[in-house]
Amino acid sequence: MLARDGDRSRLGPRSLGPHTRFVIDHAPCGVLLVWPDQPPDLATLPPRPGPRHGG
Repeated sequence: MLARDGDRSRLGPRSLGPHTRFVIDHAPCGVLLVWPDQPPDLATLPPRPGPRHGG
């Protein structure tokens, strides 16, 4: 079980800490994210980041 700090001003993938993000990204099964009350509307999520460029 992991928890976040409750700061709702940071929604989207970066709203989770690195440990929680690692679990979500590497879990061999589905991960259930639970909100303490009504989850925010999907329209409030920031757009997906563009492709990474680098080398």
